[in-house]
Amino acid sequence: MTREKIPGSIDDLGRPFDANVFGVVAMIKAVLPGRREVWHGHIVNVTSMSGFITKPGISFYCGRKFALDDISETLLVSCAKSLSR
Repeated sequence: MTREKIPGSIDDLGRPFDANVFGVVAMIKAVLPGRREVWHGHIVNVTSMSGFITKPGISFYCGRKFALDDISETLLVSCAKSLSR
């Protein structure tokens, strides 16, 4: 087994993660209460297949896309449950 070096620094991961994941979560938190009041609406998150299909050299990018995909899917399930009550 060989040891693969992870490219980049924590800062290289942190800044884009702040924008691409935490920024989207902040926006969802800002608009979701209004959507729940009127009981309809859409939140569209655009990601890429890199959340599912990874390639060498872009691990941080793939990690951000995977995080956003998972957050979006979980939000869909939890909102569907709360709206069906």
